[in-house]
Amino acid sequence: MTASGMIAIIKSNKRKRVSAIEKLKKYNFKEKGKLYFKNKATPKLLNKIRKQALKDAKRDTLINYAVYTLISVSTLLLTGIIKF
Repeated sequence: MTASGMIAIIKSNKRKRVSAIEKLKKYNFKEKGKLYFKNKATPKLLNKIRKQALKDAKRDTLINYAVYTLISVSTLLLTGIIKF
């Protein structure tokens, strides 16, 4: 197969891209002119989710700092920059 043949095949295989707005129009999610969501969260639940997300983010950051610190100290020890 030649290069021009491959290019022709690639051009013929392109598909039409569907936008997100067209996808929303396809489904009937609207109720009284606004987007409708079946599940609703109370302000108390939203506050609980927010606090849990912040707590998880702090924990992940602390773990990342600990891992990076251990890796950097061990690298420095192995290279001989820090001696005990």
